Amino acid sequence: MNNDTRWLARLCIDQGLLTGPQCLQATSILGTDVDVMSFAQELIDSGVVTDVETLEKLAGLAVTKAAKGPPANDPFLDVQVDAPFVQTGPGMATGVARKPVGVLGATAPFVFETMRTLSEPALADGMRALLRATAAAGASDLHLSTNARPFVRKDRALSYVSEYVLTAEDALRANTALLSAPQKKTFLETKDFDYALALSGADRYRVNLMFHKNGAAGAYRMVPAETKTLEALGYTKHLATLKKMLSYHNGLILITGPVGSGKTTTLASMTSTKHAPTTSSPWRIRSRSSNPPRAATSRSARSAPTRGHLPRHSRARCAKTLM
Repeated sequence: MNNDTRWLARLCIDQGLLTGPQCLQATSILGTDVDVMSFAQELIDSGVVTDVETLEKLAGLAVTKAAKGPPANDPFLDVQVDAPFVQTGPGMATGVARKPVGVLGATAPFVFETMRTLSEPALADGMRALLRATAAAGASDLHLSTNARPFVRKDRALSYVSEYVLTAEDALRANTALLSAPQKKTFLETKDFDYALALSGADRYRVNLMFHKNGAAGAYRMVPAETKTLEALGYTKHLATLKKMLSYHNGLILITGPVGSGKTTTLASMTSTKHAPTTSSPWRIRSRSSNPPRAATSRSARSAPTRGHLPRHSRARCAKTLM
């Protein structure tokens, strides 16, 4: 096992995010050669860790510490084998069974237990209904992953929407139900696919599909229909500074933060009246400006300002979102 993963486990245990037996539970699923990102994702998917922001910070710290060697106390060796496994995922209270929180309402729009019996058109209709229900409930993300229960993220907290554990076949069918034939072909070949999904003018989603060790997984980010102003986002105190930054004819603005912190929302607000290339691709916020943001790949966005591939008036106004 690499030092990155050992350090992440050590730091998570020290912070009380998980226990030693839970570390062993994760490695029993992923194997002992698991990398730090896959290990962290398994902790989220299985519901062991719900404080995603803290987990992200610890993962970054683990990578830094791993460069100097393994932790003094190996969390995968220093475990009491008879210690009980305690699930701490969403919907879990001490000593009671996990139950869906019901964030999508009393009547679920999609019955996962019966999805194997659905035809492809019926499955696609079910996925559309599930996405609309997720957005209507105020959730920001929907996650469908192999060997995990479907869950949503609302106000940065994770909640299961079903007790059904998706098989590899279930996850693959659900996550490809809304793809065109060329898109599905690309996803199956590359094992990773990002696209913008529009069910209607008001129902828009940013989708990331990928394969992990156990099978397919998909993350669906709800896209707000309206772009908020900088004032509405709470930047009133620094409004003059931001507008001055946006008026410059050279430079690079970096927008960083953990998952769900508002990077894309801030970028959309800043570029709503400016013509600025962005590396947020696919661009998923609908712009009402006459000069909408221009999406570019990370490589082209980094090289274009210095190599002259963009128009002169916009080369230096490159706003970048670090995802």
